[in-house]
Amino acid sequence: MAELTESLAGHRYASQDVRHPTRDKYNRQEREEEEEANEELEDSIEKTARGYRASLKIPSVFFKYIIGKGGQTRANIERETRCKITVPSRSATGDIVLEASTLGALKTAKRRIEIVAWSNRAREPPTHFICIPLNTPPVMSRVQAFREVVLRECGNDQGVEPTVFQAPCKMHLTLAVLRMYTPNEEARAASVLEECLKIASQEVGSATLAIRLQGIDCMNDDPSAVKVLYAKVTEVGGSDRLQRFVDALQNAYLKRAPDLIKNEPRDSVKLHATVMNTSFKMGAAAEQAGELERARRTATFDATKLFAKFREFDFDQLDVTGVKLCRRGEYGQDGFYVSLADYPLDRIGTEK
Repeated sequence: MAELTESLAGHRYASQDVRHPTRDKYNRQEREEEEEANEELEDSIEKTARGYRASLKIPSVFFKYIIGKGGQTRANIERETRCKITVPSRSATGDIVLEASTLGALKTAKRRIEIVAWSNRAREPPTHFICIPLNTPPVMSRVQAFREVVLRECGNDQGVEPTVFQAPCKMHLTLAVLRMYTPNEEARAASVLEECLKIASQEVGSATLAIRLQGIDCMNDDPSAVKVLYAKVTEVGGSDRLQRFVDALQNAYLKRAPDLIKNEPRDSVKLHATVMNTSFKMGAAAEQAGELERARRTATFDATKLFAKFREFDFDQLDVTGVKLCRRGEYGQDGFYVSLADYPLDRIGTEK
């Protein structure tokens, strides 16, 4: 229809030998928009009898935001761009399909949908994390011993039960948490991590980096209402190389991939190894019911007696051997998180 209108308009002005600056401007703008849209969507676009059709690859986690409450967000975009938007059902996988009479409308709808997805990334929970594994046999043995003695002596205290303890095989030191939704983002995250490790490793040097897990603390000031209880992490020998390494890694990552990392800019990363967390208890059931975030906000346990008896509990020590990029909620045969990238410290520590 736009092409027909343009053709008729051009014929009328040509016969009158009169140019119309405003109409020429909009005709030229429409042609430029369609050429640009055609170039951007060339791989996924097809010509149809009614105009154009394109498939848009958007992670399914963002479908709910694109649809909006009661379908309002999608309806607004469709009305304002004159582009039909088909979103797969919540349980399905696949591409969002766009259909419009002009490429300009298709391009505008595509941009609007991408903005909706991008602006809601921060509302989704982290999907990956960077960590130092702590699941050595001595540490796992001590974590299991801690669990047993706490349940024996504090098991009657409010909220202290087996389900809130970290599994020994999953023990780790979190360095950063990330949000990623596509294979391309995972590949980029691994590449950025390798680059950042080369920078941060300069803080480590060639000497062995040994750490001790001793003493417990919590993330809040009230020991009677604890959500997360962790083992304190210190470097054997009193050096601060580990802290400098972690801080340098976080800062380098924030500069290179701020869209992927959830960490907020700060002077120093808090080093801790979680041994008890109420979200472990609520995780599976609450997640299925869509109530995981609420459960994390409200569930607590009373650690008053626990602190009195085990404040200086020793979880043993270990040599730091490497850094991993892992997926949350996915586990290997050894019970540890699935690793997308593995960087031995002896390798990254010698690269400058």
